[in-house]
Amino acid sequence: MRVLSTSKGERRRHRAVVEVYSSLVIIAMVVSLSYLVYSQAPRPTNSGNLVFLNDVRHIFASPPLVLVAVNASAPDTVVELDIDEASSSAGILALVGSSYTSVKSLCAEDATTFFSVYAAASGELIIKADGESWVDGYAVNSLWVGAGWHEVVLGGARSCEIILPGGGALTSPGSGVNPIPVIGRLESRSFALYLPFAGSRHQLQILFTGGVDSLEIQ
Repeated sequence: MRVLSTSKGERRRHRAVVEVYSSLVIIAMVVSLSYLVYSQAPRPTNSGNLVFLNDVRHIFASPPLVLVAVNASAPDTVVELDIDEASSSAGILALVGSSYTSVKSLCAEDATTFFSVYAAASGELIIKADGESWVDGYAVNSLWVGAGWHEVVLGGARSCEIILPGGGALTSPGSGVNPIPVIGRLESRSFALYLPFAGSRHQLQILFTGGVDSLEIQ
């Protein structure tokens, strides 16, 4: 009886084909599971149901910052941000001691204020303040940024001026300033924001055109 044998090259080709098919099977399983998870994710509604999937991380800084990464199940527009009893609809959000409040200025000597400014084009965003400053979570007084909204945090500053790319200056709430602290776009599927943290438990609520998301920060 004659025994058929395969060459080493043929065995390698056979092994490669098996590995390719195995990889395709694994990819198909991952895609199926991803679709199952995504299909069960909350969707925007007008009934106030949760629609955002959030990730909260503590950033060791002074003062401590909390990074809130928001990943929506569908693109929507953020219209308001509330922390405890303070609301962005009432003015610039600020941390005073261990409490959040709203103020009428971009900076205050006894407070840490946070808001966003709009850059129409890429360039250097400059902070001129006699206190601490952060741009998009970086402890800097100037940062090269792209077009869009960028979050500014000012700590203990009696006076402040923000120079936008292109030379426009901001010294008070108004055009180019949004009391909602956000990095990216207000009309977006995902964005991030930094909150100065007082070291206790606080309730954060994000309101947008399709619903409300509420989470606890501690």
